[in-house]
Amino acid sequence: MNKKRIGRALLLLALCAAMALPLAGCGENETDGVPVQSVSSITGHGSVGYLSRFAGMVVAGRTENVELEDGFTVEELFVQVGQAVNEGDVLFSYNNEALELSLQQAELEIENLKNSIETNNQAIERLEKLIDTVSSASEKAG
Repeated sequence: MNKKRIGRALLLLALCAAMALPLAGCGENETDGVPVQSVSSITGHGSVGYLSRFAGMVVAGRTENVELEDGFTVEELFVQVGQAVNEGDVLFSYNNEALELSLQQAELEIENLKNSIETNNQAIERLEKLIDTVSSASEKAG
């Protein structure tokens, strides 16, 4: 009878150890700035001989709202709602076609303005030469 009792105690001890092994990582740790406490420290019961069940919900330690710029459309989304992300992770990309077209139009306008400046500078040079010619002719005539 004594051997049966010892065998049962060893079996119970082995089962407890097997069940406690996955929980070995639990305790008061900080993961990504979120404090974590073991159930035993909350209930004050310890882990030997007690079986407690707790219902709850995991909540994010910090959330941020991300808003789109006006006039832009999202081309691709790289994360899911509620997914944990790290600083620097790319969350989404904009559709840049409209921006690229606007940039090309602006570059063409700049080129057009440069051409207008060159044309106006040439006209100024012609007018200055004409003024010099008229001034010289009126000095000779006068």
